Amino acid sequence: MKLDTIIDTAERLLSQHNEWKNRYKGYLEALCKQSEAQLHNRKLIRVKAPLYLYSSISKAINSVCEYDLRYKGQNIATVKVQKDNAIALIPNNSIAPYFGYQTPLPCHWHSTEGRRFRKHFYDLPNTIEGKSAEHALENSILAEFSKRSSQEKSLLNIQSITLNTLYFQMPTPFSASGKTLKYSAHAGGGIDVMARIRVKGKATNANSEPILFELKDENKAAEPVEKAMCQALAYGVFMAQLLTEDKAWLKLFGFNGNPDTLHVCTLMPNGGKDDAAFQAALSRLSPIHVGDYRLQLHTLFFDPHAYKSNQRFKFSGSLLDVLN
Repeated sequence: MKLDTIIDTAERLLSQHNEWKNRYKGYLEALCKQSEAQLHNRKLIRVKAPLYLYSSISKAINSVCEYDLRYKGQNIATVKVQKDNAIALIPNNSIAPYFGYQTPLPCHWHSTEGRRFRKHFYDLPNTIEGKSAEHALENSILAEFSKRSSQEKSLLNIQSITLNTLYFQMPTPFSASGKTLKYSAHAGGGIDVMARIRVKGKATNANSEPILFELKDENKAAEPVEKAMCQALAYGVFMAQLLTEDKAWLKLFGFNGNPDTLHVCTLMPNGGKDDAAFQAALSRLSPIHVGDYRLQLHTLFFDPHAYKSNQRFKFSGSLLDVLN
């Protein structure tokens, strides 16, 4: 995929396969209908870092309240709130052993076995990443962006977008990780991280703007920053068309105003030989007009050595130029 063709290809695919319009309209209606119950049941479950509850569009529209319990971004169990408010903990047999835990049978959240299961992960050394380093990195990024204190944040004026207060991946109808962009309907890929940013000259939350990130845990010749941006831009075209179709999604994502700019960003380790040249090329492409939105393209890099050594982020890249 090439940047100069990805926009036309994405728009053509969305026009040819317009089933997504009614499908996402149905998602939005169901999300609004189930939101109160989801928020109520979320409050019944207490977790603390490094464990996190995650949701998804498919889970959040279901009348059965069900969540993923994740450690380092990896699903170690399903948590299900039953009709009598009893909470079932159903361990994931395929993942928990990667963290040195012999998976128990399903149990009650508040049972001795349930507490023992969670304690095992609370006590693990932070250096253990489990099966997927990229999922561990994604969880660290979400947690970093969600920090409230400016003294704790490595990047100011950014907050993760959540679904009923939980981390989630926004689904898209595109498969964009291969050599060509494909329309995959329900089976499309998800946006790794979505957030709200406050840009220079716009001092209030009402003027915050959405940003989506395509995340990579490596920066190598086989998967350079340009390839990651092609994937991010395809998802950006879809989100611009979705928000043009129904701006009620903005309210669901926590926006008070009606921004006209959607930021699209890659997020990966620094050190790629063509990173600087690519950032210069991006500045010549932006902005790109899709639907009612201006797409602004950015890069964000982190120092992998600082991340590996102390789980702290030291950021660089063009996104820093637009943040306060």
